[in-house]
Amino acid sequence: MLLVALLTACGGGGSGDSAPGSATGSSGVSSATSATGAAGGVNGAAPLRVTEVKTGLVNPWSLAFLPDGRTLITQRGGSLMLLSADGKTSSPVTGVPAVETAGQGGLLDVALDPAFATNRRIYLSFVERDTTNAALNGTAVARAELDTAALTLTLTNVTVIFRQTPKVQSVGHFGSRLVFDTAGYLWVTTGDRLLDSERGYAQDLTRGNSKVMRITTSGGAAPGNPTFMTMGRKVASGATATAMCRAPRAIRLPANSGPTSMARKAATRSTARWPAATTAGRWSPTGRNTAPPRLSACSAWQASSKR
Repeated sequence: MLLVALLTACGGGGSGDSAPGSATGSSGVSSATSATGAAGGVNGAAPLRVTEVKTGLVNPWSLAFLPDGRTLITQRGGSLMLLSADGKTSSPVTGVPAVETAGQGGLLDVALDPAFATNRRIYLSFVERDTTNAALNGTAVARAELDTAALTLTLTNVTVIFRQTPKVQSVGHFGSRLVFDTAGYLWVTTGDRLLDSERGYAQDLTRGNSKVMRITTSGGAAPGNPTFMTMGRKVASGATATAMCRAPRAIRLPANSGPTSMARKAATRSTARWPAATTAGRWSPTGRNTAPPRLSACSAWQASSKR
């Protein structure tokens, strides 16, 4: 089931955890109400109005809203569909790359190119099986073109522009969120790959575990990526950085910010146990902190060249 929540008015946010009440109408859809705040919303914000627009979806993972009001929807099992603006009809989109659907894997995020109106490009993140060892997999990003006016909706010119390396034998924590910044560069999150044997590599600058990448739409390192030090050695701009995020599946970039400040403010949601840095900048594959690190600990990225 796909629910669209509409803000009835702009209001303040906050970190309050008060649970709203609910009232269910004849359609079975709950309208959000709240017992807190003068306006009926959390911390004074107006309540959300929730409208059911599509049922029958199987593991829907992400949405991308087209300029004409239609919506692209990914389903983790590997299907991509285009939903009409009124939500009454949906059409399958063929040509999606082959995906590995074990565990949390599958077809995950979808994002429109900032110039989608003219170049018709979309970007998909998905879990890709290794071509030589079927037990291994990793996050990948593909660029494709979609003619939404065609009678048959098919992705064309599909090109994989990013691959998390190395691939590992795991079925969880793929990250996979995609977002464009104001300069037109693509940010990609990757997860720590779930296993205790893999999580510590979040602080290893040579591996793709738990990183936030900033790349061009061709998959190369984006201009302006930072230079930083590791183990007393300077790593050139556009090489590798660390994020120390467990499995970032949400990312938000502030407007009008340069790449460094954007990275520091990127809101990545991560939970549970964290790799613990040791002395002399070394990383520890077994160290753990019980509390999440500060947001700044999730601030850097790996800007990997096209593989």
